Amino acid sequence: VAAGSGLLSAEASRPLLEEVQRRYEAEQARTRQLEGTVERLQAVSITDWLTGLKNHGFFWDRLAEEIQRARRYDRPLAVIMADIDDFKAVNDAFGHGAGDEVLRAAGGAILHAVRESDIPCRVGGEEFAVLIPETDAEGALMAAERIRMAVHDVVVDPVGSVTISLGVAVFPFHADTGQDLVEAADRALYEAKRSGKNRTHLVGGGAVRRGGAGGSSPVVKALLGALGLRAPQLVEHAERIADVAIEVGNELKMTVADLERLRVAALLHDVGMLGVPDAVLQKEGSLTEFEWAQVRRHPEHGVDLARGAVHEDVLAAVRHHHERFDGTGYPDGLAGDLIPRFATVLAVADAYNAMTMVRPYQAPRTEAQAYAEIASHAGSQFDPDVVAALARVLGVVEQGDNVVAFRRAAGSG
Repeated sequence: VAAGSGLLSAEASRPLLEEVQRRYEAEQARTRQLEGTVERLQAVSITDWLTGLKNHGFFWDRLAEEIQRARRYDRPLAVIMADIDDFKAVNDAFGHGAGDEVLRAAGGAILHAVRESDIPCRVGGEEFAVLIPETDAEGALMAAERIRMAVHDVVVDPVGSVTISLGVAVFPFHADTGQDLVEAADRALYEAKRSGKNRTHLVGGGAVRRGGAGGSSPVVKALLGALGLRAPQLVEHAERIADVAIEVGNELKMTVADLERLRVAALLHDVGMLGVPDAVLQKEGSLTEFEWAQVRRHPEHGVDLARGAVHEDVLAAVRHHHERFDGTGYPDGLAGDLIPRFATVLAVADAYNAMTMVRPYQAPRTEAQAYAEIASHAGSQFDPDVVAALARVLGVVEQGDNVVAFRRAAGSG
């Protein structure tokens, strides 16, 4: 004690202060440890142990919150209900261990297929649900199709590939409460199952098939119908291009809305051929220069036919899908970044499909050959970023001058 002060000296108080500091830090560490434990317990309580997705309870809690938010801001909210097809047969044939592997793989595929803002959950046995905020029916159907394709691409040993059926409903158009919304999506799921499985249904609507016109407007369907009557091979070609374009668009991280517009652009890219005379359109031999000039006007005809029925981005893609990256294409000689993104994707998908499709007068090229040809024109005819995305879709491995494509692009045959 300092003489006459009644206080501990600095030397005498130091051990006491150090002990207080030690105990304070220990208590802080214990508090952090307890907080971490609570956080882990909370995470476990809302997580499905098998798939790692959020669980049934979390889905219903979050659905109530999202319904309130959608109602408050007058925004749509989509719900997808999905169920693995013939799951009982998998368990019966291969055992419950294999069934668990299928569920894990399907959960991983679903998680990979959705956006960061979407909320995928496992809500029961082989049933999954996805909440998709700020999304209308067309966007939700596109999201559901991405999920369906992602699950179909999964191969589980020894089961092989599995399929999934999906039902879609959107607040407030199909229901006004969370419970009713889920029931509406469940009804659509039931219809998808009843109609043959491995498909997506919108409540109150028909099945959405990959490559089909899906939720397109009546004008789009009418244009495709007219083209199909005159040149059915062009509609088939367009559907195949749409499949590849969507895969490439996914690799380019396009939004759900952009993927839907890209799909419509792919379906309509040759609709301007309706303006080409039958004598030219159906001609089997070589075209004259005058006839080629008529064919080269089809992008402009396509824009004239579709204007007012589709988004401006779709019209831009229809007009510019024959532009070249080096500026030597038509109709406007655009180059590089001036070419609309959708158009650059269509150019690559069109070339890939043209080379790999079966034709009466020539044998199709292999995927590896088609990719190698496209890659050799990256930076001149094609956008290099889009070519790189196609490589990822195909699973391309490059070894010196050799190119090996080890996974088929969806829709390539």
